Parts: sequence; structure tokens; C-alpha cells
Amino acid sequence: MDMISQKNGIVAAGGDVMEHPPSGDKYGLIDNELGTAAHETVNDASPSPTSAKETLPLARDQRGEEEGTNKCYKKGDGLKMIVGSSLAFAVVVTTALIMQIYLGPPQVEPHGAVSSESKLCSVIGTDALKAGGSAVDAAIATMFCVGVVSSHHSGIGGGHFMVVHDHKTSVTNVIDARETAPMHANKSMFVTNPASAYKITPHHPSKIKYGWVDPVAGGNAVAVPGELRGMKMAHDKYGSLSWRDLVMPAVKVARGGFKVNKGLAHVLDHHMKLTDFEDSPELAKIFIRNGKFLQEGDIIKRPKLGDTLERIANEGIEPFYSGTIADDIIKKIQKTNGRMTKDDLKGYKAILKPPVKSIFNDYTIYTVPAPSSGPALLLILNIMKGYNLTMESMSEATTYGRLIEALKFGYGERLTLADPAMNDQIENITQDMISDARADAIRLKIDDTKTFQQSYYSQFNSKPSGGTSHISVVDTNEMFVSVTSSINYWFGSKLMTEGGIILNNEMADFSIPGQTSKFGMPPSPANEIAPGKRPLSSMVPTLVMHTEHKCGPRIAVGATNGTKIISGVVEVLLNYLVGQDSLSESIDRPRIHNQLFPDVTEYEKGFPQTAVTFLKGMGNTVQLAPEAINIVSAIAKVNDTIKAHVDYRSGGGNYSQY
Repeated sequence: MDMISQKNGIVAAGGDVMEHPPSGDKYGLIDNELGTAAHETVNDASPSPTSAKETLPLARDQRGEEEGTNKCYKKGDGLKMIVGSSLAFAVVVTTALIMQIYLGPPQVEPHGAVSSESKLCSVIGTDALKAGGSAVDAAIATMFCVGVVSSHHSGIGGGHFMVVHDHKTSVTNVIDARETAPMHANKSMFVTNPASAYKITPHHPSKIKYGWVDPVAGGNAVAVPGELRGMKMAHDKYGSLSWRDLVMPAVKVARGGFKVNKGLAHVLDHHMKLTDFEDSPELAKIFIRNGKFLQEGDIIKRPKLGDTLERIANEGIEPFYSGTIADDIIKKIQKTNGRMTKDDLKGYKAILKPPVKSIFNDYTIYTVPAPSSGPALLLILNIMKGYNLTMESMSEATTYGRLIEALKFGYGERLTLADPAMNDQIENITQDMISDARADAIRLKIDDTKTFQQSYYSQFNSKPSGGTSHISVVDTNEMFVSVTSSINYWFGSKLMTEGGIILNNEMADFSIPGQTSKFGMPPSPANEIAPGKRPLSSMVPTLVMHTEHKCGPRIAVGATNGTKIISGVVEVLLNYLVGQDSLSESIDRPRIHNQLFPDVTEYEKGFPQTAVTFLKGMGNTVQLAPEAINIVSAIAKVNDTIKAHVDYRSGGGNYSQY
């Protein structure tokens, strides 16, 4: 009998979905973990935020272990397991034979789950698992769907980073499908008069006399999309189902229509103006009706995008990179004075590379190397690791101050990262950044009584960004996938092709020479534009594996909301890996954030006031966040028990932002 457990964007196929960590001894035993709680399934009710606590619990959860295979059991229970397994096997075989006689061939459900911002898309991913697909198949199917229903922040007009862990072989790979600068791009393309003062300007080049063009919209803001190349590379290496089977569900969604979710409605209402679509009547036709933005629950149909996706389903990705879909893309870009050519699309390549990793207590953290901010994520965790955090120490407001300082240093250090293919020093910078020695040196610079000005943490400056989507998947063969996708800002470049593809504005993630901060710090020269270069990214899809026990916690986690992604992943990992929070509590707990630029410490409603007071006393500028700081989703597996959770902030709670 098929059973799908759903909660927000989580869908589990087979196995158990468990919201709370198992009780019992360290490396909890199967008998303890598969009690009543382990067999509870979640329903469709929207989750509510976890009640705030006056601590950020950071002590180890109780976990499971492996004994030589992917099956986990108690030490010393060998004889009992042999006898029990024999009896169970006999019962299963007998039952299966009876069912086969009366009901036809027996059906075995996949043991896996998909976590995304959309329940509809998670179901599509889980359907792929149930059809015998791999975790990568499920991730790809889900990504295509999310690109339709949440095209304001992701889709085939953008790019992604994907981390894949084959648990059976213990091999982890990264697929880098980050967008690249066109070959006719250069570091001065957005500079009109370097001697003038910095100002944010409209995207119309004809209206600018002095300053810098802020590349947030228009043809020159578009970098060469990598989404489809990355998907295809992942499918070729890890896929089981046909490519067409992974694309067609999204085609049906695009043509059949879907409801505007809370996330999209929130972005339209809080982050967009009607004039933002003045250069793109195609976007206005879809998202504006009767002079107003669509509201939650309104129905959208995307037949043109459906037609484009069906071509990709039937013909593969080449029409996008070298055929008539490519012609459509270039026509739209060049119509708004963009520099990209069809040769740029033809020449794009995704990259298969090893992850960066670090040991955090009993766990190995795998994430994406530069140009992702994965090394900065590991640096922040290493800084916090050195404080030997315990439940007792986490009742002290000092720890919150240390976390904010670690975030400032991490966000500052990330500005030294860039595309390693264009700078042979990036590898050395990365290895230094993720080392314990670097974390130790930074820890000595942290003062528990005060904070400092921005130049203390970094010699460069940066600017914030928003958007992105994250998907986590685990399948029956212990393959884990963590993938974060983006078109950068909300609605990317604000350009949509005739075929319904919304194009990214990833060129805005490069540094523009001359944009100095109020303290005189320039943007990082390592991240300046160059032909074929990949811009620095805040995306940090992450996988966590217990270092000694294969059946201990295995986690796929990531976040959304641009530069605020990093702090969200850090806090959830601290809550879960060191604390005794369940996965849902780890994600839903009120969060804090500081990304150095701007140097403002934000906190969410419900965050402990004692910590807020302490942070103010250190000299931090502290304010209540006007909306969700970031959105985190994750899947964890302990022994054979799946835990999955989508942030209540994604739309099932008080507010949402993607």
C-alpha cells in the first residue's frame, strides 16, 4: 500500500518520518528509535514556530551506528537478530507470496524523502523515488517543478550548486553549475565614471551620466545560465529514470496551472513595484492583473514555459544551449543591449569537483568550494567549535556574542574567495580558511565584551542579495543530495523570453571597481568580472555524515535568501549537531544574523531578550528583523529513520520569504 507523508514541502516515501530525536543511549539503538514516535507520520497541517527558549542548545543528540553494513543494530544482539531476522524473513516471504497470489506482484515502497519549499514539487520528487529513481532523479524533477511554481527566484534561466553523497561508497561530489560571465564582459562594464561617488542607479544605461550602473536588471545583468548543464551532468552520472520522465511533471504543472503560494505573494507584495516589470510586458502579463500584483491563491498558468520544457523533455538540453531556445534567449538579452552571444551558451560547461570538508566534533561537514561560500561556512563552524560548547555554556549570553563575532569574521573572510579557475591562489586561501589554525587565530581576536568596526573583520566590502531555492533528498540506496538553485535577485534580470524563461541577474554578484564603503574598503578585486568567470556565491548546500558510524546522523541541509543563507545553515547545524533539538526545533527556533555589510545584527521575534540586551551592550546595532531572516530545509536519517522538515518561515507559518 502506498503511503506518502507530507508536511509543507516534505514528502517521504516509505520508511518513517520522525520529528523528534530518539531517546536512549549515545548512538541510540534501533529498538529505542523505532518506538511510537518513529512510526508517527506528519499531516498536512502547517507547522508553527517553535517556542523561543532562553538558550541556543548545543549538545549532542542521541544517534545510531552501523555494524559493517547499511543496517544498524545493537552490539551484543547478534544471536537475537539472527533468530529474529529468520522468523521475520519467513513471515515476510509467506505474506508476500499470499499477496502475490491475490493482489498480483508485491510492491515495495522506496525509503526516502524530498524536502523543498513546495509540497506539490516534493510529491513530484517522491513520485520519482517510488518509480525507482535515485535521489538525483528526485532532485532534478523537483527542481524543474520549483522553477515553474517559484520562478521568482529559481529556474532554468539560472544556475545551482549540488552536493551528492553516495553513502554505499562514501564518495561525495559537487556539481558546479554556477553561471558565468559572457566572453564580451569586462570588469569596467558597469563603471561609467570611476571618479564620481557611488550611487545605486536605475538599470537604464541612457539615464546614467556618472557613477556605476547597478547590474540588477536588463541584458547586461544576465550571466550564462548553468542550471540545465548541471542537471544533465548529474543525471548522466547518477540518474536511473529517463530524462523525459523527470521533466514532464513540470510541463503538466506549467500548463495545468498552480496557485500563488505565500512565498511568491510575499515577494510581490513586499519586494516588488509595478514599475519593476515596465521593460518586461511578458512578466507583467503573468504576475499583474487589473493593475495589481497577484495574491495568494490566485491561479497562474505558464503554457509557453510548458512548451519550452516539453522540448527539453523530448530533445534534451541542446536546444537551450545551441538551438532555437538559445536564439530566443539571445534575442531577449541583446534587445536590451546585453553582451551575451550564442557562442557563450554553446561554450558553457558544468564542473564536477570534490567538496570542501571539515571535522566538527563527531561529524564530517561536506559543502561546496569556491566560488561558493562553503569555506566561510566551515570557518564559522570551526570558530564556534573551539569554544567547546555545552548545554550549560549555551545558557550564557556570551555565546550569542561569540556567534555574531564568528559570523562577522566568516562573512568578511568570504570576500577573499572567487572563481578558482581564474585565480590560482584561491585553493591556498580555501585551505587556510577551513583550517583549525585559522579558526584558532580568529578566536583570539574575538573580545567577549565589545564588537568592532567593519574594517576589523575584512579589508573588502560587499553588498546583500536575496532569492534562491533549496532542495534536500535521500533515497532508498542511501544517496543524499543537497542542491541550492537561484536566478539571484527576485525575478532575476526582470527579463523573460518568449518561451517563458526568466533570466538571471548573476552579474550583480561580481565586484564593481570603485564601490568603496564608508570606511574606505574597496570591493574584492578577486571577484571582479572577467570573461567566462563564475561570480562569488552565498549558496552553501551541505551534507553532514557521522565520522565513525555510517548509520549515525546523515543530513542534507541548505537555506535560501541570498547572503543570509550562511548564518541560517550555521545556526541549524549548531542546534542539531551539538544541541538536543529535534530537526524541526533546530530549524524553527528564532534566529539571529549579521553579515558585516551592513553591520546590523537582526533577530527574529521570540529570540531571547537577555541575548539582545547583551549584544547591544557589546556595541552591536541590534534590530528586530522585519521578516524571516532566511529559510532552511533539511532531511536527516538516523539508522533507518527519516527526519525531515521545511522551515515554517517558508509559508506554513506567520510569514514567508524565498
